[in-house]
Formats: sequence, C-alpha cells, structure tokens
Amino acid sequence: MAARQLNLKLWRNLAIGIFLSAFFVWLAFRDLDWSVAGEVVQNLRWGQIPILAIVFSISLLARGVRWYFLMSQQVGLKASIHLLNISMLINSTVPFRVGDLVRAYFVPRIGSKFSIWAALGTIVAERLLDMVVLLLLLAVVFPILQLSAEVVAGGLLLGSTALVGFIVMLIFATRPTWAHAILRRLENFLPVLKRLNLATPLDRVLEALKPLMTFRVMLQVVIWTVIVWVATVGEAWSVSLLFPDIELNSFVFASVVLAVVAVSFSIIVPFTPAAVGPFEAAAIFGLMAGGISREVALTFAVLWHIISIISYVAWGLIGLGAMGLSLRQIRQSINVLGQTDPDDTASRTL
Repeated sequence: MAARQLNLKLWRNLAIGIFLSAFFVWLAFRDLDWSVAGEVVQNLRWGQIPILAIVFSISLLARGVRWYFLMSQQVGLKASIHLLNISMLINSTVPFRVGDLVRAYFVPRIGSKFSIWAALGTIVAERLLDMVVLLLLLAVVFPILQLSAEVVAGGLLLGSTALVGFIVMLIFATRPTWAHAILRRLENFLPVLKRLNLATPLDRVLEALKPLMTFRVMLQVVIWTVIVWVATVGEAWSVSLLFPDIELNSFVFASVVLAVVAVSFSIIVPFTPAAVGPFEAAAIFGLMAGGISREVALTFAVLWHIISIISYVAWGLIGLGAMGLSLRQIRQSINVLGQTDPDDTASRTL
C-alpha cells in the first residue's frame, strides 16, 4: 500500500511538473517571429563554443571547491567536486532537485565521517549564500535597468530572507541550546514533529556548520562564493559571444546579470523536469529588460540551457566514473531516499 501511494504521489508530481513546464514554454514561445528566430540561429558564431565549454567547466569546478570548504575539508577535494557534478547531472535530468539529496546520501558512503544530515546542512548553507549573492546582484542591476518595484521587492524579500536564515543558522551553530528550545516549542505546537526525532539530525547539521564561525573557514567560503558567481555570470556572458547581433555594452551586461538572477530564482520551482520552461521564461525576461529582442532572447535562453545540461551530463558522467558509481546505483539511492522513513535514513547515516 505504501509503495502504491508513493508511486501515485510521484506520478502526480510529475504531471504537475509537465503542466508547469508546458505553461512556461508557452510563455517563452508566444508572440515569436519564427522567421526572425531562424535568421538568428543561422548567424550564430559556433566557433565560440570551446570558450563556453571552458567557462562552464570552471563554474562547476568552483562550486565543487566551495562545497569542499563548506564541509570543512572533511571530504576529499576530488570527491567533493565529483559528487557535486553528479548531483548537477541528476538535477539537470530529474525533477524535484533530487541530486542534492543524492549528493548528501553518498557523503557518508565514501568513507567520510560526515553524516547525511551534516551534508544536507552544508547544502542548505550553500543555497542561502547563493540567495544572498542574488540579492546583491539585483541591487547592482536595478539602477541600470530601472526594474519594476514588484520585481525588486520580490528579489529583496527572497534575498533578505536568505541572509537572515544564514545568520540564524550560524548563531544556532554556536548556541545549539537555542535551536533545541525552538524545536521543542515547534514539537509542542505540532506534535507530529515528535515522530521525526529531529533533535539528533539538528545536532549533526549544527555541528557541521560550526566551523563556519571561524574566520579562516568563512573567508575561504566567501572567496569561493565570489568565484562561483563570477564564473556563473561568465557562463551567461560567454553565451552572448555566439550572437553577432548583441552589442556588448554595460546595459546588455546588466540584462545578462538580471537573466542569471531570474534563472536562479526560477529553479525554486522544483517540479519541472530539468527546469524546462521556467529557465527559458526567466532568461527571456532578464534579457528583454536590456532591450534584446524576443527572438534573440529565446535563442539565447535555449542555447544557454542546452549547453548547461550538456556540461552537467558530461562532468557528471566523469564524476560517476571517478567515484566508481553506476547509474544503477544512483537510481537505487533515489529509490531509497523516496521510500525510506526519515528516521530509518537518519539512523543508518549518522
């Protein structure tokens, strides 16, 4: 019965994802002049592709190194990079961002003392750091592009929430008794939480984040976060090199940065397979804010997404080979994560 309910839930979520993807694809392709779009594709500078491959690879490498420092170097550098690339491979082909869970799942299974909960804690910190950077990027492009008040307000809300969340996590890492006091109040308010036995996972997460309170570790994480986002913006900027019709100036650069911010926020929609639809719609919104035509913006968005997926798949497969993992093992891990009770998962990985 439980397996049947799980399958029904998965099919329901998949149907929601397909519907959302179709809706966002419609948003991206509506009012498109196909003849103009065809001319844009014919004029592309395909010889610039090697530059894109290099920039996209640097971005993935930087993310792996940052995660290595987020885990306080408790997992090897190569393993950190390969596991992150594997997670990006999964996220680019499977909905629900399962790759992040799989990344955490394999950390204790490669000989590390880091638990799955501790690894998940570093991934949450990683996401919050990224949201803070997106807030800063939005603040930079707002005066240049004169965005609507609604767009700015939404970005500021998400970014500010992430900043507060990151600070609270660091405070709890040094004051775990405060975190447990809040947890007990939540359990009294929602008794169902008591069955999850969250106290032990909470300790593991906070213990993993505690090193971030040291100046050296935080400096390393901040430096690599900057490198990550310079490379991420570089990814989108390098795609613009394919388009002879795009005039490379500060205004267009600001629109490319806005596209990066919009695409990053669009990934919050977890149901869509490989972010198809939300990615394109978000990229088009950002690019058109800089005066780029819909046809060029759509071609830009589709190419950007395709190149991203190819990069994730290529480096993810390299990571699988380097870690001695197979696609079958990855599927099994996803099944375990989907079918196992949270208490059982925690007890086997802590």
